[in-house]
Amino acid sequence: MENAIQRLDHLARIHDLLYRQSSHDVQAVDMAGYLTELCRNFGHLRSPQDQRIDLTSDADEITLDVDRAINVALIAGEAITNALKHAFPDKRRGAIRVGLHLQEDYVLLFIEDNGVGLPATRRTGALGMRLIEGMARSLNGILAIEGERRTRIQVRFPLTSERNNPAA
Repeated sequence: MENAIQRLDHLARIHDLLYRQSSHDVQAVDMAGYLTELCRNFGHLRSPQDQRIDLTSDADEITLDVDRAINVALIAGEAITNALKHAFPDKRRGAIRVGLHLQEDYVLLFIEDNGVGLPATRRTGALGMRLIEGMARSLNGILAIEGERRTRIQVRFPLTSERNNPAA
């Protein structure tokens, strides 16, 4: 129940960030500014012990429609939450970086940390991972996860959504 409440709270923060953006155009979202604010927001929510973890964003100037921006924010939020919970045990210091970069007609979203990596045996059916997989599908994206010595979650998706792309 606590995880569900945390996810709803995260969704509410995402919507709040969207409606506070300076352009007041809630149909188009400046992702560089949005991800910076999302990371800053997580920084304020972290417990004092989490202050040993640097959280930064690195994004190209990319504008996405609001639905796709929410999907990107949910993926980033889930991955950041998981990293804060699991990547840095025993008061280990570290960093989490969120990136969003344009690669021709595609966008590459990644969330990476320099923590302990993923366990050799992953829990199947974990809600967080199912959410990330679902959001990646909603973006028509390809999800890749690396986790041997660090964790990197990345989604590569088309710059324009298929419903807005007459060529698709």
